Amino acid sequence: MERKENVTETSEIPTLLARQFPELFRVSTLPSGVIRLRTPLTHTDGTVVDVFVTSNPPGFRVSDLGDTQGLLETRGSQLSPEALEFLRATYEDLEILPAGGTIHKYLARPAELAESALRVAQAAAQLTVMAEFNRR
Repeated sequence: MERKENVTETSEIPTLLARQFPELFRVSTLPSGVIRLRTPLTHTDGTVVDVFVTSNPPGFRVSDLGDTQGLLETRGSQLSPEALEFLRATYEDLEILPAGGTIHKYLARPAELAESALRVAQAAAQLTVMAEFNRR
């Protein structure tokens, strides 16, 4: 039987995420109150993919906070139209919204946090893979 999670405060999110994820993931709260989930996934340059949880009443927002786009910009990476189309399909499959340089997903139920965080992390990692592949 699935346990119901009653989370109403952002301060409760780290505890919830720590229960939902194995020890490979590290959950911390940044001084700004944003919750960071350090994943075992990496970008093509070896940097860790982090995702962040913020309050977005009546629910939450899981995002890369633009880290992936920033990484690509520092590399001078640009995607071909074909790569962009592939990424659009990937985002659609993962139910992710890319907008304004961020990869994010809105959710209402705390029970969706773990899956949403994984989807955002997968999309971020996939974006850097596509950018690397596109450079060759």
